[in-house]
Amino acid sequence: MRKVPTTSAPMKAMDILGGFSAVIASNSCIEELEKSFAEYVGVKHCLAVNKGTAALYLAIMAMKKLSDKTEVILPAYTVPTLTLAMNMAGLKTKLCDISLETFNMEPESLKGHLSKKTLCVVPVHMFGFPCELKEIKKTCQDMKAFMLEDPAQAMGAELDGKKVGAYGDAALFSLCKGKVISTFSGGFAVTDNDELALLMRAERDKLPLNKKRFANPLLLFAFAFAMRPFIYGTMYPFIERFKSTEVHEHFFPEKYTEFQAAVGLKLLQRLDDVVEKRIRIGKAMYDALNGYDWIILPKIVPGSKPVFNHLPVVFKDASRFQKVMKSLWQRGIDTARMYMRPIHHIYDLGYGCNPDPFPNATYVAERLLTLPSHPYMTDADVEKIIDAFRKA
Repeated sequence: MRKVPTTSAPMKAMDILGGFSAVIASNSCIEELEKSFAEYVGVKHCLAVNKGTAALYLAIMAMKKLSDKTEVILPAYTVPTLTLAMNMAGLKTKLCDISLETFNMEPESLKGHLSKKTLCVVPVHMFGFPCELKEIKKTCQDMKAFMLEDPAQAMGAELDGKKVGAYGDAALFSLCKGKVISTFSGGFAVTDNDELALLMRAERDKLPLNKKRFANPLLLFAFAFAMRPFIYGTMYPFIERFKSTEVHEHFFPEKYTEFQAAVGLKLLQRLDDVVEKRIRIGKAMYDALNGYDWIILPKIVPGSKPVFNHLPVVFKDASRFQKVMKSLWQRGIDTARMYMRPIHHIYDLGYGCNPDPFPNATYVAERLLTLPSHPYMTDADVEKIIDAFRKA
């Protein structure tokens, strides 16, 4: 009955009960969490909102007030709903291709899609693997465009000794389901730029209260226990109904809640331990699978420390794809396809598909399987995954 969920962010009952205690005591947990997280990343400012996409919205709205440029560039393979923030801000989404080596934004492709209209570039640290930021940052500086990092999946990852999120003019993080730590929903916009921080705060103050603020304790309890392997396996037919498969057309930026912030403070105290466990589990699988010529694993950029939010595997040999996925499920390991289509195949952004303008993004989307690498996994679970590939 035990099944390892494809994603999980460890949480204790005492973390959630601590949220109640803080609210009852009327502690100002949001400000304390913002200050603590800014210090963790190594920046001066942090603003909490209800999701990572809302954090992106705050940042681009602030940047928009400092420039008359109208376009934002995303990698063609990433979280598709990021485009909704651009829509709400009245900006145009442009795309560039990803690298088949890193699965992240390809610097040369970026150069080909920048223009005088580019307000900002959003390099995404997919799956917790840091981007090659040096060249991307220089390209942005040359074009006088902002660089807005997206380490939503990479909280705690490092590049050249600094935390990701500290390299851009601003950055966004996520505390939603499936991230390194989670309060079920939530996000941070961070920056070292005082002017951007002031403008982002003005935008955040306009946001409405969180509509689910009274349901958040129940949602957190359900999430915390459902993502434990024995409960996940036992309750899977019920849990499966709540897995999101819809393509969203709208999103609603809202404020963060004091209850979630109180829980977030507890989780932040254990973040380094969570990151260490993810790295140990992820690296064990990465090293074991790295020799197979029928799969592609993302290159670890020199000087980087990935956090392994998942381990992404791209199958060159499609015949082995279903075989491995089925074998893992039989061994009690759930997997995910993540985003099964690139952004330009989901939303109409003015790109045709024949020929495909972003072939690498399409190739990865069609052949990607993500493996779990969260702290609820055991060494035996890791060996099951390795053995499934060994026998494929």
